[in-house]
Amino acid sequence: MSSSGPESPFAVQRVVESPFFTDRDAETRRVLDAMRGAGRLVLYGERRQGKTSIIRRAAQRIRDDGGVVLEADAWTVDSLDALTRVLLASVPATWLVGERVGRLVQALRGALVLTADSTGRQQLSMAGPGLADPHHDERLRAVLAGLDEVAAGGSAPVVVVIDEFQHLDALHPRAVPMLRSVVQDTPHLAWVFAGSVVGAVEEMIGPHGPFHAIERLEVKGIDEDHLVAWMRDRFGTHGVEASTETVRAIYARAGPVTEYVLRVANRVHRRARRSGRAEPEDVEAAFAEIVAEQESSYGIIWDKMS
Repeated sequence: MSSSGPESPFAVQRVVESPFFTDRDAETRRVLDAMRGAGRLVLYGERRQGKTSIIRRAAQRIRDDGGVVLEADAWTVDSLDALTRVLLASVPATWLVGERVGRLVQALRGALVLTADSTGRQQLSMAGPGLADPHHDERLRAVLAGLDEVAAGGSAPVVVVIDEFQHLDALHPRAVPMLRSVVQDTPHLAWVFAGSVVGAVEEMIGPHGPFHAIERLEVKGIDEDHLVAWMRDRFGTHGVEASTETVRAIYARAGPVTEYVLRVANRVHRRARRSGRAEPEDVEAAFAEIVAEQESSYGIIWDKMS
């Protein structure tokens, strides 16, 4: 489904900013409590239900208060070394100057070295063998233990976020038990794990899973009545009248996945701006346009592969 322009009242890519973020206050508070209190939390649910937006919103508040959030997506990396590099890329520049950088490198026990990029800016790089090292799971352990030591010396939260954490099994056979052990041994770090493969996550947090003792929060779609009322208001504040019937037709076509509902609503708004009123037939036309675009894009990919 295609994205909308910046004039849209339902800017999917900016839902972490008010007023594009709605009905997630309770979930955001749960995540913030974990982040601020060096807690451990598993956030899970089907894709496109708002998990990432919740985490980003909470993470921004932590950063605004002077805390540090280190983030990595396990689905986008192919090794634990790559996961380590992504986490290190989240280390703020303020950690790489003055006394703190010395304490950081010392705490990381030779697993890392301080280097400079082409512009002269300092950066952290992994020391020693690379992907051929059969023990690079231990290097990730050392890095996380070192970060915990650094966090112990400060008052602001230090948070590690690993998205799609159920994919860790595919990176290394020891990844999951090693990480569970590290979580237990890093009392000064907060941990937030997110996952969208619900069956796999439920096994990991189940009675016999490695994350069974960790707090968990399932994220489901936004309540239909709330979302309908919110969308009607957003239509109205952006120059288009939309009845409850019309907005419920949007939900019926694209729900319950919140992102898809908003993408259809964006298209309906675009179609109705000239008349100033959105009708149920605009919903059908907008949905048909999006489906046609999807089919066209897949066709282009297929042609390129042929």
